[in-house]
Amino acid sequence: MKITAPIAGTWKLAEIAKDESETFVSGPVSMVWEAAEGTMLGFLPVTSIPNIAEGFGSIALVQVLQSVTFQEDGQIVASISKAGVDLSKPVTPVWETSEPGYASYNVTDKQILVFLDITKIMGSLKSKAAIDPLEQIMALLQNGIPVNYEIASDGKSARVYIDKALVSQIAPLLPTLAELIGDDALNGMGQLVKSILKAFPEAMEKTTKFEVGLKLIK
Repeated sequence: MKITAPIAGTWKLAEIAKDESETFVSGPVSMVWEAAEGTMLGFLPVTSIPNIAEGFGSIALVQVLQSVTFQEDGQIVASISKAGVDLSKPVTPVWETSEPGYASYNVTDKQILVFLDITKIMGSLKSKAAIDPLEQIMALLQNGIPVNYEIASDGKSARVYIDKALVSQIAPLLPTLAELIGDDALNGMGQLVKSILKAFPEAMEKTTKFEVGLKLIK
């Protein structure tokens, strides 16, 4: 099967843009979160989260992901770096192409269906504790992860994202995943991330619109 849809090919992450005072303006991470007034995620109002997620998420992501390729044979590979992430100072990435076989895709009119090789992914995990909750999530996604996509009229930029319909199915499992995170993990932010994951299901119940994804360029 040869995939010839417009999304096929190699896409780079959108570049980080800053203003004249070096303040973050935009980057490759895209997020929309609309909810009932007063909805909180832990101690954060959800209305504040998109700006935070786009800023810190973009700065972290460009250190580990350079591009994504939707191959014509249906495989997805990426240019990745394992040099680590540091939000306080630049990290020099060492780029390498990911091994094929972990993810494949098909295209419908408005969505990319991403299929994960669950056996291969689970085989790469060393911790049984990490495998159990992930297996529950993978079971939800066995028929493909529906990823929405929009391509600009000139074909040179795109946005790919998941929405509330999918995230609402995953949200109830996030508190279990939270227990796998050490308080000192993630550069000392483990406890904060755990509290956010535990509060996520309740916040999603009050959510009217949720989109999170990537902005890509040719």
